[in-house]
Amino acid sequence: MKRFAVALCLTGTLISGNALAWGDNGHRAIGAMADRLLVGTHAQARIAAILQPGETLELASIWADCVKSKAGSFCGPQSQEMRDYIEANPKHTEYHYTDVPVQDNAYRAGSAGTTDHDIVQLMQQAIAVLQGHDDSKVNPNRLTPRQALLLLAHLASDIHQPLHVGALYVDKNDHIVVPASNAEIDNVNIFDLAGGNGLFFADPSYDRAPYPNQPIRKQNLHAFWDHSTVEMVFKRVGVSSPDAFAQKALAGKLPAYALRGAVDSWPVQLADDALALSRLAHAPLKLGERTSSVDSKGVTHFNWALTAPDDYRDFAEKLAESQLVRGGYRFAAMLQQIWP
Repeated sequence: MKRFAVALCLTGTLISGNALAWGDNGHRAIGAMADRLLVGTHAQARIAAILQPGETLELASIWADCVKSKAGSFCGPQSQEMRDYIEANPKHTEYHYTDVPVQDNAYRAGSAGTTDHDIVQLMQQAIAVLQGHDDSKVNPNRLTPRQALLLLAHLASDIHQPLHVGALYVDKNDHIVVPASNAEIDNVNIFDLAGGNGLFFADPSYDRAPYPNQPIRKQNLHAFWDHSTVEMVFKRVGVSSPDAFAQKALAGKLPAYALRGAVDSWPVQLADDALALSRLAHAPLKLGERTSSVDSKGVTHFNWALTAPDDYRDFAEKLAESQLVRGGYRFAAMLQQIWP
């Protein structure tokens, strides 16, 4: 699991960040928007036939993260359904992202940072299964319709978090590079910074007030985009629940969210969109010093410091809000395309 190779020495904040991409509230807000947008549609009826009584897309949106969490953590004990899924999908933790170099202009299957089980590939499989296709070519992971819907409810949200698509790579001299293939990413000569999990930045605007005498807190970049941005959005909008956010978002101006062509092409379009935004998210940041630590097994792990401008939080908050709203509209539209 290359994504965690540079991150094992980090704090508990990062571990929860990997367990809860976009945060619990972010995923549920996107699911809640889709619940509201699909009322009275054929898609709503098909969803109800797959989900269990009382389940909603809002609740379903965090299932794939609950599967990743340790038994007894925030989601409670893992169900037999979850344990069966884990056994049948040993690489399920890697379904949530792809690590395309931010310098690339598009997602291309088989290129550096992609895998045959990354977020784009799994979204395409889930869409195919929900459309009624179930041969080994389009569904190599043998997903059931229920698993496909639970995954899509989560991954359609994850792919709107820019750092779940675009990543930085550095060489052994700490220079940012663009690997030509996965074979070059060996974490010796070229390091995968794992969607920001190997990067930390000092956030001056966060601790400056009301505690000016406290040291500036260092944030893991991926966890910042997963959690802090959603918290900031909810606070500014003035809501305390995902459904309340969904209600306000749907009452506002419709964002530019339309996708083109057949729905099975949408995951690539969404990845390309997120890749461009990931490039924007990384552009103001300056790579700094590398630090290392050795774990109990004698394995060395690396992190890199970042310098962020004072207005980085404001920029991230605005982008995160836009992506949350687009995510809700696009997920609902995707399900309507699957079940017109």
